[in-house]
Formats: sequence, structure tokens, C-alpha cells
Amino acid sequence: MKNIHPVIKLFIAIILLYVGWQVLYQFVLTPGGPFDFWLTKLVTKHSVWILNLTDHDYTLYVNPYGKCSILRDHVRIISVNHACNGQVLYPVFMSFVIVTRGPWLNKVAMILLGSIIIYLTNLLRVISLVFVRLHYPKYLDFNHKYTFVLVVYVVIFTLWVYWINKFSKYQFYRNANTQ
Repeated sequence: MKNIHPVIKLFIAIILLYVGWQVLYQFVLTPGGPFDFWLTKLVTKHSVWILNLTDHDYTLYVNPYGKCSILRDHVRIISVNHACNGQVLYPVFMSFVIVTRGPWLNKVAMILLGSIIIYLTNLLRVISLVFVRLHYPKYLDFNHKYTFVLVVYVVIFTLWVYWINKFSKYQFYRNANTQ
């Protein structure tokens, strides 16, 4: 391990943490289990709450199989599946913060702050998909698969850059005034 470049070690550690999360998720939390249902329902419920700040009557509907949908005036607009609840985003973000150098108290604070920002970004993603579905339905599939996925990962990357430059011992760039 001594001759391995530190960046390679960093990526190996991130991959190992992510694989550990996947093992925990697959065999303990179980896909489509109570954790997924709770997070999917929470994201959908909060999206409905924000949407109800407009003039329409949005409601959360949970079918007998646990699938959540957003209804407007009692008509289904979109469904929020477990794959769209954002659960995969948190370990991707957290593993990077955990394995990079920096004070643990700052890591915990960054993980909490970053998780809240990722959650809010996912809420905006769901809400945006509702508006796309209502006003530009032919673009729903493209925006769901590409646009909003890109936005979410840009937010995560931005959080990583912020973490590295503000709190970690690594830095992407150095300010000329601090040298």
C-alpha cells in the first residue's frame, strides 16, 4: 500500500465504503423495505406540502403496495418510486467526506449539512418533475433520466469541492493570498 498514490487510496476507500453501504442496504435494510418506504413517503409528503403552496390541491396517495404518488385535483401526476427517493445519493456523498482528511466534528457537520442539501435538492427534483409533467409532458422522460440526475450530482460535486476547500487537508485550488 505504500507505493500506491494517495488519490488511488482515496478512491479505493470510497469504493469500499460504498460497497459496504450496498451490502448493508441489500441484506439488512432490504430494497423496498421499511427504510425505502419511509424515505419515499417522506420525500413525496414534503413535495406535496411544498406544491400545496400553489393554488392547487395536491395530495399524497400510497397504494396498497407502498408506491407513493402525487395527485393534483385527485388525478395522478407522478409516482415516486423507491429508486427516486435519493437513498443512493447519501452514501455517495458521505463516503467521500469520511475518507478525506479533516476534523471529525467538521465531517459530522458537513455530512448533516450535505444530507439536508441533497434532500432539498431531491425535493426540488420531484417538484420540478411534477411541473414538467403538467406543462411539458413530452420532456418528462428526458428530464427524469438526464437533466435532474445531472443537477443532483452537480450539487453533490459542489458539496465535495466545498468540503475539500473549506475543511479538508486537501485542496482543489490554493488562494494566492494564503500562501
